[in-house]
Amino acid sequence: KKGHVSDTKKHDLKKRGILIRFRIYEKNDHSLLTIKFKKDRGLIKQDIELQRMMSSDNKIFLNLVNNFLKAANLSMINFENIIYIKNGDKLENYFKHTKYRRVRMRIQKKRQVFKVRENETICLDELPKEIGRFVEIESDSLKNVKKIMRLIGLNSKLAVKEDYGEIVMSYNKLNDIKNYRVAKFK
Repeated sequence: KKGHVSDTKKHDLKKRGILIRFRIYEKNDHSLLTIKFKKDRGLIKQDIELQRMMSSDNKIFLNLVNNFLKAANLSMINFENIIYIKNGDKLENYFKHTKYRRVRMRIQKKRQVFKVRENETICLDELPKEIGRFVEIESDSLKNVKKIMRLIGLNSKLAVKEDYGEIVMSYNKLNDIKNYRVAKFK
């Protein structure tokens, strides 16, 4: 998976606790569009995520995204121009010519997903450059996240508070990597 997060030059989305991410899968025809609303950034992150594959079948969702951006006085995205892009460099090139020209993050990760129940997954993530391996539990209930953690034997004291972007930036700065907002597999 290759993730691309864009923002305006002044980080207007980040300031409002909004993340718009395009995740490109090597095996799929379309990229996954995620809008994340950061809610509670405690030890266990409680965010609201809305996501759909970017395809002509999901134009209603794409229109809702643009309606939201417009209501927030932000520029809309011309999804017609990027709906079938399968390459992170081409996606980044598209955004260079929009209001969202700043690349906030570009992170690749290897992920294995295990479905526990409807709306509950355990994800095993590996980031490049030996940055680390992580377990991510996703659920629509904090109570269920804690239950899954106990079930698989995860110690909440070992939970990482930072998100992948913060982890990548810290690692890259510590290792004198010039482009500290990028993490790619070779």
